[in-house]
Amino acid sequence: MASSSSSIHNKSYLYDVFLSFSGEDTRKTFVDHLFAALDQHGIRTFKDDERLEKGKKINFELLQSIEDSRLYIIVFSKHYASSSWCLNELLKIMECHNKGERFAFPVFYDVDPSEVRKQTGPVGEALAVHMNKNKSEVGKWREALKKASNLSGWDVRKTSNGHEAKAIKSIVERVSLELRYIKMGVDDNLVGMERRMQDLNPCLEIGTKDVRMIGIKGMGGAGKTTERAFKFGLEKLQEQVLRDVLKDNGIIVSGVHEGENLMKNRLCGKEVLIVLDDVDDID
Repeated sequence: MASSSSSIHNKSYLYDVFLSFSGEDTRKTFVDHLFAALDQHGIRTFKDDERLEKGKKINFELLQSIEDSRLYIIVFSKHYASSSWCLNELLKIMECHNKGERFAFPVFYDVDPSEVRKQTGPVGEALAVHMNKNKSEVGKWREALKKASNLSGWDVRKTSNGHEAKAIKSIVERVSLELRYIKMGVDDNLVGMERRMQDLNPCLEIGTKDVRMIGIKGMGGAGKTTERAFKFGLEKLQEQVLRDVLKDNGIIVSGVHEGENLMKNRLCGKEVLIVLDDVDDID
């Protein structure tokens, strides 16, 4: 049987991240900025903008979206626990997290982690609205809140001295790193690569501040990809390099000269490894 780590590598997900949040507190502020930052970095994020009225049950489509996501960001705020919709989202998220294949990250926005863990203060007051209507569910919600608050995450008020933009940057960097790890599954059919990499490493001279160019040639027709430069033009190749390295899908290159200048200005001072496939022309 495949391990849980290999199953997440092989499974195809519709979304990289599912955002769970209280729209009343954060939809037009923190969550809006966080979603924009994730999207700018090419991270496919599900953000539900159409909530059912309080008290309505979570629908099948939303549960399926949670199933179809690799990672989860739970933004706890003062009114998060007042929504049975949010709390049922949380139950489903923790169910997926507890399987050990996917991971949830809590973000504490304008609330203290201990308030979520112990359901005190504004969190306790928000949860109290369910005592008369959903007594059978409250116990499950309390346990989910407690477990989620014990996970590694971010207290926005204490991250980067309370600077929200820097906190969001930290969140995006961590999510990007986690997704990069998930997507770096190695093909077990690539036999003999370890020895070849040992021969290649000295040529790379990793750690030097100079530029190294290495050419690797091989027989044509062995299954390599069609060269993008011929299909789309050099400017599209430059654009793709800039977008991938800088994690910015908003970059547009309208001409080769512009692309050259952008690469000189935006990539100077960065340490990057760029692999160009099917290069048969000096341009």
